[in-house]
Amino acid sequence: MCETSDVVVNFEHEILRGRILFEPKYGILSFHSGDVRKYRGRPAAFWQFINGENEIGVTLQRLTDDLDGGFPIVIKSADISDASTYWEVKVKQNRLYDDMLVEGIRLIQDPDFSIERPDELGDLTRQEDIEVWRNTGRLVLKDILGRVTK
Repeated sequence: MCETSDVVVNFEHEILRGRILFEPKYGILSFHSGDVRKYRGRPAAFWQFINGENEIGVTLQRLTDDLDGGFPIVIKSADISDASTYWEVKVKQNRLYDDMLVEGIRLIQDPDFSIERPDELGDLTRQEDIEVWRNTGRLVLKDILGRVTK
């Protein structure tokens, strides 16, 4: 099936590897809930919130064998400097998805558009069990403080 498709869109956030990535003419497009130049891995908006970032991003990428290290087609960002809770950050991030797929498909069909890997990619975030609890605690505390001081 992929051999006859121009593009495949992966909405399931599954990790794909191997031949399937290169069979469609324009590859497989997938969303990453972060700007891959800074944040790779999961969970969405988590690190941006607990690290006190001023911006949140979303990437539409052409997948490669590198986890969240594909070729960015469209990267959008939003200001989150005024967001006091994790929910506010997620809402602003979700609004970025609006027309990214349409824009991305138009771009990959444009013969003048070239897909380039960024000079740097963010670190791939993985957590040990102890870090999960510590970082979850940081998120909950920051979220509660944001609600109380709002």
